[in-house]
Amino acid sequence: MVYDLGSGTFDVSVIDCIDYKVLGLDGDNYFGGDTFDQRLVQHVAKEVKRQAGVDLASSADALQRTGRDCEKAKIKLSDSESATILVQALVDGTPVNVKVKVTRDEFERMIMELVDQTIRWVERAIAKVKAEDAKFAKEDVDSVLLVGGSTHIPLVQRRLRDYLGKEPCKNINSELAVAFGAATYAAMYVASPPIERGIHRVTVKCVSEVTAEREITINGRTSPGATVEARTPLGAVNGKADDAGKFVLTVALVPNTTNSIQLLATSTDGEPRRRELVVRHDDTYKGRDERVIVIVDRRSMWPRPLGIRVVDQDDLLTIVVPENSPIPCQASTVCTLTPSSRNAPWQSLVEIYEGDLPYAPLNTRLAQLVLEMPPSLNTLEPIEIVFQITEDQLLVVTAGMVNLPDHVVTATITLHSYYGDNLGVLDRFDRFQRYHWDTSRPEEKARLNKSKMGLLDLCEQYKRDSQEDKYEKIKAVGMHLISELVRLESQFS
Repeated sequence: MVYDLGSGTFDVSVIDCIDYKVLGLDGDNYFGGDTFDQRLVQHVAKEVKRQAGVDLASSADALQRTGRDCEKAKIKLSDSESATILVQALVDGTPVNVKVKVTRDEFERMIMELVDQTIRWVERAIAKVKAEDAKFAKEDVDSVLLVGGSTHIPLVQRRLRDYLGKEPCKNINSELAVAFGAATYAAMYVASPPIERGIHRVTVKCVSEVTAEREITINGRTSPGATVEARTPLGAVNGKADDAGKFVLTVALVPNTTNSIQLLATSTDGEPRRRELVVRHDDTYKGRDERVIVIVDRRSMWPRPLGIRVVDQDDLLTIVVPENSPIPCQASTVCTLTPSSRNAPWQSLVEIYEGDLPYAPLNTRLAQLVLEMPPSLNTLEPIEIVFQITEDQLLVVTAGMVNLPDHVVTATITLHSYYGDNLGVLDRFDRFQRYHWDTSRPEEKARLNKSKMGLLDLCEQYKRDSQEDKYEKIKAVGMHLISELVRLESQFS
């Protein structure tokens, strides 16, 4: 499990490190260390209000400087039992000079709810794996890798240890891990693409101490029964893939240099397949004796479903891209339009949503396509809608009339770039919880939680039997929850 808590995003991934496959993925692209900072800023603002009678929020400059100081204090609290934040500013003509001392215990109480939220995302990621493999349990997670600066917070590490029953791995430089990942990903773009159906899922592992010729093992997968050859600067090594396509080769490296290793696999049909590995040997390396270099393909997973709603035809969400689809990917659906289903003469509106709630308006709306139709059209007309997610996580949606190829409209959407009124009920709930939960009344939180859990339960029932009464209840409960969130948000704003 990779637990990645950065400054502005949170991701948790359950990964099979044998086949290099993402089994479960969850998180929030608007949650991270900045969210913790905001809790500390709110605490400092209350103290300034109490001691100096000044509202820091009325000065953007003072609030920004306080935010930077709170971030430094948060970092210090990972190693120290207390930190002092000095607020010196001029707010509405009033000079402010206030010291606010924060202990680690106080800070942990401020962010406990936020850390628990990350554990709920961990639970959801595990639940996604369990949906595919009923025997999977959290005890099956062999190791937990911490990535991102906010994973240095002791409370984060304790809560992970308590939940998973094992100590998170701390012997990886989390910031360096991100840099390595970005560099590897970039290298894949500039390197020559491998031949289709080429060798993939390759692990390079060192198996000996530093010597004149350092050996490594290459574990990989290709076509079953293929003959495999590794060409190195010191010669060639041959082997054969087993019935599952797995192979293991042991090769030597030239010391203290960059070694280029060409892997060639020849299957029974005689078609060669290639992959190049670049392995750096360095006997001045002072880390662990065993170093692992992993080369995987570029595909990651898109965690949430994507679908459409044809305006004025029905409000049922049609899923086009299922959750946990590999990136890049492409999927399509065909819907039939009639003159009565057009929003205006000669137009049809298709809305694009992220989410899987059956009543489309309860999901997060990403964009809208307006398809122009011939005025003379008075018959049933099929329209094909194609979703394509690129490697850069751009969603390209094309809608076109099957029988009239000239009538096509396309939208390109940057995923995770939506805000405000476009948010669906669950995203709106998460946003409210992130920013206003600690200042909400207990009865309000209990009411919102009850509505959310009731909505999710109804959705699960609907997925099992598709009963019409469940659909109407989903619509009613979801719209009521949205109106409640809007009402409470307006009070805070």
